Amino acid sequence: MVDYDALIEQLGNVRERLRQYEDVDYMTAMYKGYSNSGETLEEIQDAIKDLRQQEASLQRQIDDA
Repeated sequence: MVDYDALIEQLGNVRERLRQYEDVDYMTAMYKGYSNSGETLEEIQDAIKDLRQQEASLQRQIDDA
């Protein structure tokens, strides 16, 4: 049995990290060439792609629960 509450919590965490990357880190890297944590624009874009995949996977699991 899938723990629905745990999936919801994981989805919320992924969405918050995605928001941080999209709203803060991406814009900082576009301006300065790197984020506040030192990641390059390419690394941030890869992280955003991975987080979007995680988000979609978690959403499917929740929908199927």
